[in-house]
Amino acid sequence: MYVITGATGNIGSKIVWNLLNLNKRVRVIGRDASRLQPFVEKGAEAAVGHLEDVEFLTRAFQGATAVFAILPPNLNATNIREYQNTVGKAITTAIKNAGVSHVVNLSSLGAHLTRDAGIVQGLHDQEERLNKIRGLNVVHLRPAYFMENILTAADMVRTQNMIGSPLDGALRFPAIATKDIANVATDYLVKCDFSGYTIRNLLGQRDVNYNEIVKIIGNTIGNKNLKYVQLPYEEVRTNMVETGMSESVADALTEMMRTMSEGRFLSEAHRTTDTTTPTSIEEFAKSVAPHFRR
Repeated sequence: MYVITGATGNIGSKIVWNLLNLNKRVRVIGRDASRLQPFVEKGAEAAVGHLEDVEFLTRAFQGATAVFAILPPNLNATNIREYQNTVGKAITTAIKNAGVSHVVNLSSLGAHLTRDAGIVQGLHDQEERLNKIRGLNVVHLRPAYFMENILTAADMVRTQNMIGSPLDGALRFPAIATKDIANVATDYLVKCDFSGYTIRNLLGQRDVNYNEIVKIIGNTIGNKNLKYVQLPYEEVRTNMVETGMSESVADALTEMMRTMSEGRFLSEAHRTTDTTTPTSIEEFAKSVAPHFRR
């Protein structure tokens, strides 16, 4: 039995479908039974509850061959660090209580930092918690910037003919498609051949920058006039809050972007065959092109 937290999320859902297509027994965890129903119809077992609930999680983790663990984003959290700590402690306590032996933990590049990592700071703390569980075998997946994050700029592309962020348009960084993360996670879950605690960076097909991303998206949708605009940090923070994000989350994301701009966030992003994944930014742009068209 493979137990998947964040089963309705961008990565978790892909892992669930991968496992079901391999005819594996899967237990999916989520707050909304209706959103879990498509998995149930294909043979999964649903566990409906909250990740802050230790007793619920302990029951859900019982009998697991392996668990996929995630601290799901909560963009409305009044205090994002408190939220991450609450969920993180509940997950680790339940893992201990249920006697889980193998965990694939979704972390992030930048989780090596002990400060100034913004929202990723909670993932650093969760890695530390899991590493302290005696006898647990855990692999921490540290993926790069999600290509899917670019979709948040779709409305900006349609209405303002631009993509904007605080990053220098020439700053290169690794970017990855979430399906590649899910495929790596699935492989670890099925094989369960890892021991102790290990880290696996996942850096996508190659490093890119926003100037390149905008050009690729523009060419894909037939708009060669699409431009990139570097925006002030405070303007980006204000925009995030105006779209409904809590001030705490906006502050954490802004801090993360500052650290990324300074190069510290990516200081351990060493590209090898083991950290490189197949999906290119060109492939991704083609798959999401309708979102950017007027």
